[in-house]
Amino acid sequence: MKPSLMKPFPRTILAAVIGVVLSSAAVMPATAAPPRVNAVNDKAEAESPTGRYILTFDEPGLVQYRGDRPGLARTAPGGATTTARKFNRASTAAHDYAAYLSQQRESHLSAIEQVLGRPLVISQRYEVAKHGVSVALSPAEAAIVAGVDGVRAVTPVRVQPLSTFGSPGFIGAGTLWDGSQVPAGMAPSRGEGIRIGVIDSGANSPHPSFANDASCGLSATNPKLIAKDCTANSSTGGCIGTNPEADAGIGHGVHTASTAAGNVIDLNASPPPDLLPGQSMSGVAPCATVVSYKACVAAGCYDDMLHAAIETAIVDQVDVINYSLGQRCGYGSPWEDGLDLLAAFSADVFVAASAGNTAAACTDPTGRVANISPWVTTVAASSSRQIIAPALTVAGPGTVPPSFHGIALAGGTTTLPAALTSNLAGIPLRASAGNPIGCTADGGFAPGYFNGAIAVVARGICSFTEKITNAAAAGARMVVITNNVGATLGMDTTGAPANIAAFSIADSAVGNELIAFVTAHQGPALAADTIFGAGFEAITWATGNYLKRSFPQVQSDILGDFSLRGPVPPPLSNLAKPDISAPGIVTYAALDPASGNYGVLSGTSMASPHIAGSAALLRKLHPGWAVDEIKSALMTTASTVGFKQDGVTAWDADDVGSGRVDLTKAARAGLTLADSVENYSAANPNGGSLDLTALNLPSLRNIRCGDQCSWTRKVRNRLTQTGTWTASFVQPSGYTLTAQPATFTLAPGAVQEMTFSAAINDITLPGAYSFGRVVLQETGGRSPDQHLPVVVQGSEISVECNAGNCTFDVDNFFSGYSAIGCDTACAFLWLNRYSPPVSAFPITLTSITFLTGSASYVHAGDRYDFYVYQDNDRDPTNGAVLVGAQKGYTITTAGARLRVVNLATPIVLKGPGDVVIALSRPTGTGPRPATAEVSEFRGRSYTGNYVGEDPDLGSAAVDLKLNPEAIGSNGNYVIRATGTNGSGDAIQLGGAPGE
Repeated sequence: MKPSLMKPFPRTILAAVIGVVLSSAAVMPATAAPPRVNAVNDKAEAESPTGRYILTFDEPGLVQYRGDRPGLARTAPGGATTTARKFNRASTAAHDYAAYLSQQRESHLSAIEQVLGRPLVISQRYEVAKHGVSVALSPAEAAIVAGVDGVRAVTPVRVQPLSTFGSPGFIGAGTLWDGSQVPAGMAPSRGEGIRIGVIDSGANSPHPSFANDASCGLSATNPKLIAKDCTANSSTGGCIGTNPEADAGIGHGVHTASTAAGNVIDLNASPPPDLLPGQSMSGVAPCATVVSYKACVAAGCYDDMLHAAIETAIVDQVDVINYSLGQRCGYGSPWEDGLDLLAAFSADVFVAASAGNTAAACTDPTGRVANISPWVTTVAASSSRQIIAPALTVAGPGTVPPSFHGIALAGGTTTLPAALTSNLAGIPLRASAGNPIGCTADGGFAPGYFNGAIAVVARGICSFTEKITNAAAAGARMVVITNNVGATLGMDTTGAPANIAAFSIADSAVGNELIAFVTAHQGPALAADTIFGAGFEAITWATGNYLKRSFPQVQSDILGDFSLRGPVPPPLSNLAKPDISAPGIVTYAALDPASGNYGVLSGTSMASPHIAGSAALLRKLHPGWAVDEIKSALMTTASTVGFKQDGVTAWDADDVGSGRVDLTKAARAGLTLADSVENYSAANPNGGSLDLTALNLPSLRNIRCGDQCSWTRKVRNRLTQTGTWTASFVQPSGYTLTAQPATFTLAPGAVQEMTFSAAINDITLPGAYSFGRVVLQETGGRSPDQHLPVVVQGSEISVECNAGNCTFDVDNFFSGYSAIGCDTACAFLWLNRYSPPVSAFPITLTSITFLTGSASYVHAGDRYDFYVYQDNDRDPTNGAVLVGAQKGYTITTAGARLRVVNLATPIVLKGPGDVVIALSRPTGTGPRPATAEVSEFRGRSYTGNYVGEDPDLGSAAVDLKLNPEAIGSNGNYVIRATGTNGSGDAIQLGGAPGE
């Protein structure tokens, strides 16, 4: 690979990215041009599941173009010529630049057609968030197109899955509707004049939730609902499909739209909802306009349609987007998958996105959170205090426990919805003592076993689909699945029979009790046509009454067991996701006609529109606030008290971010935080210049905190008067948080820079995730208390010992490797610092292992010297005690490899304190003798000047500094060591050696 240079520093040491046999990817340096992304070169994504690929051309889209071509003015929002935050597609500048893009697009397409020898079939055209097209290609053709000049990226079109009665009141929306919790002097907000774009499965235009409510200022000329079909677009982009209505049975988008902004309706609506007299239902922002973008059909949500919808939403100048979909099982890269939503952010659009749900391919939600772009608000799902749901009451025999009355049921994702069922009385309840979990591997169920009965089946081992299918085949009239863990349960029933209702019982205690009761009162298998008449015959077996509508009170603020959660995997481990939680369990809202017009759904898809509606209310109240100021107000005022799915264990930031949205406080937030498109772009770990921890986010996270770490945040006073704030802390276990300044006073509109620091209490303790909070309290009570969640990891990178065997890992060989050096050969010093526990000493080192780069960087004949120090204050920049050295190791064969140097005289370290292993290359011709990996900086790699043998690390001449300051790189040097500890057992510093 051709070397790429990082920015120079005073010593003129540079870092270049190399690929070695141990690496999985290469990472571009800070000042290199953006890498030319070519997804088809990655075998895992070589084939498109749809046969279509998105071709992104070199020219920036309209919202990205900053006027750097002669004769074509800037079209990106903002800049010197305008302060407008929205993108204006009708401007002269946009018209002129779009014409230029059209010419360039035709040129690119002609070149591609010439190379392929055939005309292209264009599915979608893009010019707003990016410049490109969606076309049908074979994998071989995609690889060819990737090499055509002017094509920046070739990306497969994937299919993405679609990830409210009582809920608006539960999160406090009513206090903004009536004005009781808005800032003094402001009018109430129901979202009037705010446009919410819902990118989903389409609309139900005749539904009363979307009628024109005159009290909101809505009419035929200013309609409540604008529906667009993005399954096709025009020659210049835009959604021009002819059927914006939801496909039959695919009411997901209707549900999310009505949850965000459905009208206030009651039993007088036509068709009426399943409510009691005097009850009403609505979305969170009932007066907001809904712009529905149909980008999902029965087969799923296609990337190229989603991109078209986002572009159209930007052109339509929506204020909020709800994005209740995402990659199945999470993951993804914000700087690859989320750039269209970054374009929306740059055009002043708030984006709420679902955190994702468990599925058959990912039953464990931990570490799977989806939609992880820092510029979107990622929403987890938790419970509300009251729901509308179907219910099961056990009728007998005999006296039944009180917990058997009105058991709330939650439907499956694809099975018959409750709205299409009928109430049932005296229906038999049956379970299988021989196969309570209903799995095929355990024999399934005998034919006719459940004839005419409700099958009660336990969760476990096999999929929900398998259990339901087996019970239906055995004659079940309905299936109820009991939980075996926790207090919430969501069922993915994809593939189960669609003509049978299937429900889950979330409360595991009630479920276990029900299984035991039904098994103990088992009736005989009945003929399929058996009819029961209550009172005509004595019933000695378990029976129940089913109601398709009930209004149970449930435990609130319980995390959905299906809700995908953090931590985000490397190299984005310092990105905190999800951001916030909202109700998403058994949410009652509008649906399409084929699904009964109303119904209950569960999922993070239902939670996200609660945040979209909340953002709409705040955007009405605070039109001058930037998008991420709205996000920070919602996050910093969220309720922190809640529980994991077991209903007992307190939830944490990896589960729900800042907590559950609380609109009784959010609108009155006195402090906000915001960042820029430029900073978000620069935080890309693949070649970006800004560390994720430096983003001005309303959360603090560093899982490589080690001994000490810090964050800088800028907060703005959004009160109309001067305020004084004081910082206090909920301390993370094992750490102490501090703030500088701890108290500050701000005039209206003024900005305060704050530094928050976390210092470990005991470096020798094993590392673990630790959760805390910074609380900012306005001393005059002018603002609610605001908080920033803190997540740090203890001394994971210190040497950890178990039964005398110790390991330590500064490098993790994850994402790429940088060769460190100069344009021409130069001598310098590089080192790592390790922190063994006190119990590990004395340590006897017997070998040192280090990584070298390719033959372009390290040459045969290059000499290396090795030094081992003891450092008692964990700061080698002020000096350390030299304990031993080995000099004169010579490279005999150039090449990228881990090299093991056996120490002629073992080096004994008596401790306690840190161990420092330093390397120098005093002679040789290779320009880049040191090698680092660049996943996440761990605060233990240093670089200094070479001043001769046996260097004094604390001397001014060495000028030792951590790598980010010394060489502008976050690289962790790959230096390891092996030996024995005080018990004579093997010890390793930095991992196992090898070639």
